[in-house]
Order: sequence, then structure tokens, then C-alpha cells
Amino acid sequence: MRRALLGAVLVTGAVLAADPELPRKLEVTPGENVTLELTLETAWSSKDHKLRFMDDEAHLDAKLTLNPKDGVVEARPSALNVTRRKRAKIAGFFSDDDRDARGHARWSEGEKDPPPAWQLPAAVTSQAPIWHLEAWLTDFDRGNDEEARLRRLVHYTDLGFLGTPKLPLEEHFEQPFTLELGEAGLTNKLVLVEAVYDLSVTREGETLLVRGPLAHVKLVRGEGPSRSVDQWLDAAFARGGPKAEGELSAVFSLEKKRWREARSSLSLEHQGDFEGGSGKATLKRTLRAAWE
Repeated sequence: MRRALLGAVLVTGAVLAADPELPRKLEVTPGENVTLELTLETAWSSKDHKLRFMDDEAHLDAKLTLNPKDGVVEARPSALNVTRRKRAKIAGFFSDDDRDARGHARWSEGEKDPPPAWQLPAAVTSQAPIWHLEAWLTDFDRGNDEEARLRRLVHYTDLGFLGTPKLPLEEHFEQPFTLELGEAGLTNKLVLVEAVYDLSVTREGETLLVRGPLAHVKLVRGEGPSRSVDQWLDAAFARGGPKAEGELSAVFSLEKKRWREARSSLSLEHQGDFEGGSGKATLKRTLRAAWE
């Protein structure tokens, strides 16, 4: 049974008396600094499919300054680095075709053409605004390899409030996140999934610890059952779902009345037969947000 942490918190098996300092809603102090690290990777390997190997990896690292503004939280970057590398091996009759595409975008405070601010929700919602970097990334994509363009990576920035759990906290609760994921590399044939984490809260002094494993993942929007490697997530869910693992942990400071850190991971894997051969496909997503 769920019991909201309105007047109690679970601590090593015991329940505390009412605590007026427990977080009821998000409070953001103007000028808070946050470091954000988002890593994405999808891969495929096969011994008999024409596409022998594919690995598509991207990283987004940002330093942000938070300021509440008109019902939202404006996150203004002071540094931003986005990189992507997509490698593949395609079997040929006489020889294999090896491909290695790269893309990058970098900016630091004081340089011209800064990226736009990010309008974050003041609470965790089922689906939050993405960081609208499309136009800014397009300028860099003109010099990037075609297979490693960055613009569509913005779909992965639907993070709620930087990956933190919802408030008010409960002793035990489920936290859903709605995520867009690519089936054909990171940025093509995007499907929508809901990842649900089974979380518990404990207290250590003036710190609340939130942690728990991934409970389940379900497909919210896809392209339908398929045997194409380019639709492996659709195929996996049609066959009973991919192997799914993950965890979420977060630290809340009662003294400062704000989050200190949030981490989460998601791993999906499916091995089976597809049109043209068999193989294994994986997708991994890790997120870390740390308040200075």
C-alpha cells in the first residue's frame, strides 16, 4: 500500500513522525548550477545478416544555470558538448564495407551563437518539453557526416525535471518516464516507450535517498509487428518484449531543500531471427544530473 510522505518517511524499517521539512513541491533557487550527462548507444551484431555490425553512440554534456520564470524553470547553458559516432560493417561479395561517421557540436560561455535556453517543467510529468536545439545543431550538421547528424538527438531530451522523481515523495511508488527511442540507429524510426521504475525512499540524517530497479517497459507507439532489423524494438515487443534492465537513484537534501543528484539507466536487448539473418540488438541510455 502506498503512503505519501506527508508526515512519515521510511528509515531502516521504522516510520518517523511528521516532518514539516519533507519536500512537497519543487523549489528552485535562482542561480542553481547543474551538470547534465546523457549517454545513448544502440548496437547490432550478426554472423549471417548482411549488416554484420552497427554501433551508434552519442553523448550530451551540459552545464546549466537554473532560474524559475513564469511557472517554468529556465535552464540556460554555460557549456554544451554533443558528440556522435556511428560505425557499421556491411558484408559484400568481394569485400566488406566499413563505415565510420562522426558528428560534434561544442560551445562554451563567451563564444558566439549560444544554444537556446531549455524551458523545464516545474514538476515531473509523463511527457516534458524537449530541449529545442534543432536549429542550433543544424548549423553544426552542415559539417558533420551525414550518418552522424545531431539534430534529431533532441528527442532524447524529454527528461522531465532532469530525470528526478516526482514530488511529493512516497515511501514506495512507481515512477514512469515516457521516452522516444530509435530502432534504426539512434535517430531513425523512433518509437515511444514507457519505462516504469519501482522506487523506495529512506532517510539518512538530512538526506533522502530514492532508489529502485526498472519494473517494466511497455511500447506506447510503434510501427507494428515487423521482422526487419530496422524495426527490432517493434519486433521485440511483438514477441513478448525485449530483455529490460535498469535502475534509478536520487539524493534530496532536506537542508538545502533541493535535489543533489539523480541517476538512471535503461538497457533493452533482443536476440532473434530477422529478415536476412539472425542477431542481437541492444539499446542503452544513462543519465546523470548533479547539482553543484
